[in-house]
Amino acid sequence: MIEEFAAWFRGYFAIIFGLAIGAVAHFGKRIADEDTIGWRQVIGFTMQLGLIGLVASVSTKQIGITDNDMRALVTAILAISANEVIQWLKRNGWLRFMPDAAVEERERK
Repeated sequence: MIEEFAAWFRGYFAIIFGLAIGAVAHFGKRIADEDTIGWRQVIGFTMQLGLIGLVASVSTKQIGITDNDMRALVTAILAISANEVIQWLKRNGWLRFMPDAAVEERERK
């Protein structure tokens, strides 16, 4: 049980690390731009990080990125602009990141 968790954690540590670095960079940019940051913004951003982590995990696997440093970098870049990433996904369709689901959706139509 512990060994399974350790293997899972090693596999996703780069994503978790990238989310942390991206979150710090996001708020650092906001502070540098002299934006005011309220608790609602912090909570809202934090709530989006789970989705960003999933998008980063799926997209890096689809692209074929296996190097942990690159996975962390991609995740951090996505986390810095979490709001924009989610808006882009909503505008352009979620199925771009789920090719198997996109094929099934086309076959149903």
